[in-house]
Amino acid sequence: VKRTASRKLYLSRETRSLKNNKEVEDIFIRKGYEIIKNSHLLPLKDKINMFGNASHIAGPGGSAFIFSFFSRNKCQINLFYNFHRAFDTLPLQIMDSFTTSQFTFTVFIGIHESKSDFNCDYSMKIEDINKI
Repeated sequence: VKRTASRKLYLSRETRSLKNNKEVEDIFIRKGYEIIKNSHLLPLKDKINMFGNASHIAGPGGSAFIFSFFSRNKCQINLFYNFHRAFDTLPLQIMDSFTTSQFTFTVFIGIHESKSDFNCDYSMKIEDINKI
């Protein structure tokens, strides 16, 4: 990792839609976060350096968060999920499997209307986002 100034990253998603994504992104922009869209399209070296210099990472949970492994020591990670995905333990198992306590993470559960859809759209409570 080529060390640069620390970065705050908000990983935006186009799938598993966060209904109030624009409002949430605007809050993170005001808090000094960079909005990263389509991180899966970035070259591997760029991803490693981007995450390697991250002090804060937030956004709807997904595979992009695996690169948090390269984050700075004590990186703060905030994951957003719909209710059903919040009980999918794989992301937490992956993060828990790292041998260091290099980061802290918090899971926030969104609001939605589905009783069973694992991939349903959801909204985040703005008061929760403002506490980050």
